Parts: sequence; structure tokens; C-alpha cells
Amino acid sequence: MTIEELIRERDEAVSRAQEAEARAERFAGMLLSGISTFEGGEMRTLSWQEALYRCRADVSDLAPFRMVLSDLSRCEHGRHHGDACSGCGGASVGNAILPPGMIIGHDISGRAIIVPPKAQFASATSWKEATE
Repeated sequence: MTIEELIRERDEAVSRAQEAEARAERFAGMLLSGISTFEGGEMRTLSWQEALYRCRADVSDLAPFRMVLSDLSRCEHGRHHGDACSGCGGASVGNAILPPGMIIGHDISGRAIIVPPKAQFASATSWKEATE
């Protein structure tokens, strides 16, 4: 393959990626168009770009909570369930304060949020599935 062919393939790949990104933004625009917000005492409709920006900002605001949630499986010595822990005398027993099956709260529909089995602790869906 010649350098010219490689350059042409690269350019075509970049073009396809840009087209896919543009399609994704148009799709996001269709999903987010017409979203309204109540700010400063008045209702206003957001542009799809502003709504998309706010959604992305909201997700990044959740990053610190991911760390807190990941720490819920740690034992009192700071090791995740199953990791080597000299304080636990071998494998970490995990968080003894939140045993599987314990109700720790309720969702917006009033369903209990239950601590899943240790093996499923890292799965976000298992916390909800435990309630069903």
C-alpha cells in the first residue's frame, strides 16, 4: 500500500467519524428539543445544544459520587471485598455495616433499595434488581 493510499484511507475514516458525530448530535437534538426549565421565575425552552451541554455537565457532576459508591464495599481497613487484607486476616470481608439484603433507602416510586450480594456489588443494576 502506498503512502497516498494510506492518507486517502485515513481521510475517509476521519470523514466517516465526523459524519457519525454529526448524526449523533442531530439525534441528540431530536431527543432534547423542547425541554423546558424554570429559571429566575420564568419558564423557558432550552435549545438542544444547551440541553445536551447540561446533560453532559450533570453526568460529570456525578463523578465524585462514583467514588463514594465504590467505597461502600470496603472493609474497615480500606480494602474492597475479596481483596487481600491483613486486618481481616486474609481476604477482606467487605463492608460489615451494609450486609446483603439490607434496605438502605427507597427510590422515587417507594420501592426499597437493597444491598445486593457481594459478588454483584459493583453492578449498578443489581441494586435495583434486588428490589424486584
